Amino acid sequence: MLLSLLVFTLTASAQSPFQTVYGKDNRKDLYEIQSSKIRTASEAVTALIYAPKLTEQANDYLIDVKSYEKRFGMCPDVRFAKQPSAPFATGFLVGPRLIMTAGHTVINKPSEQIVDEILCNDVKFIFGYALSKKNQDLSAVSKVQVYSCKKVLKREITWMDKDYALIELDRDVVGIKPLEFAKRELIKPGTSVITIGHPHGLPMKFSSSATIRKIDRNRFSMNTDTSAGNSGSPIFDLESMQVLGIHVSGEYDFDKSRGCKRPYKCPDNECWGSWGYRPDQGFLDSLPQYFSKN
Repeated sequence: MLLSLLVFTLTASAQSPFQTVYGKDNRKDLYEIQSSKIRTASEAVTALIYAPKLTEQANDYLIDVKSYEKRFGMCPDVRFAKQPSAPFATGFLVGPRLIMTAGHTVINKPSEQIVDEILCNDVKFIFGYALSKKNQDLSAVSKVQVYSCKKVLKREITWMDKDYALIELDRDVVGIKPLEFAKRELIKPGTSVITIGHPHGLPMKFSSSATIRKIDRNRFSMNTDTSAGNSGSPIFDLESMQVLGIHVSGEYDFDKSRGCKRPYKCPDNECWGSWGYRPDQGFLDSLPQYFSKN
C-alpha cells in the first residue's frame, strides 16, 4: 500500500532507516545562519536526549557522544559524518516551562508505549545544542542548558493523523522567548518553510529552501531535508518565523548500495515528502491554561 511508504519519524537509533534529501542538501549549522530572526527562533528549540547519556559534573554535563558516522554506520564522505551525535528527538518551547514535541517521542509510563517512545523520567532537554562556530566541542554542556522532564501533560497519537505531546519541564526556561503558532491560513501549498532540529542527533540543523506541497486534514507534506531525530522539530513559516506545525514523519529509505549508509535522494518535487502535524486550534487556544498551572 502507498501508506506503507510513510513511517513515523522514529526516535533516532542505530536501526533507524529514515533519511531523505530533496534536491540539494541545504542543511546548515548555526554558525552559517545570518538572519537574526531565525537565530532568535532557534533558541527555543531543544534537543531530547536519553538521560543516561549525560554524566553530571560540578558545573556541566558530559555527553556520551559518537560521531554520526559511527553511530549510524554512515559513509565517511556523507555530510556531517564527523560531527557528534547524541540526542534522539527535538522539541520547542511554547510556554515558560512547556515543551511541544511529537507524540511518539516521550511517555509517562510503559503501558502508553506505541513505538519507541522514551519514559519521561529518562529524558533530558538540552537548549543550545548547536555549533556556534565550526569544529566546536560539544562533548559537554552547561547545567543551565539542561532540563528534566517532569510530566507529559497531554499526548495524542493516531496513525497518519494526530501526533503531538505537551511536556512540563522541571523549572522555567529563563531568557528564551517561547515560540508562537502561525495562523492556520498560512498552511497552504507553496508556503516557504524552514525546519530547525536535530536530525539523527546531530547539532542543530536548519533546513530551508523548502515549501509545503499538499494538505491532508491536520497534516501537510514538504520537501524539507530531515531525518529521524527531527521528530518534534518546529516547522516555521519562513517569512514570519511563526510555527506552522510539528515535524512527525517522512520517507523510509537509506541508500546502502556501498555497504555504508547515505541519505536517499529525491528530486524536489518527487517522493512522498516530510510531514508536519498541526494540532487542533482548540488545543492551541487552550495553551495559556497550562501556563497558569505551572
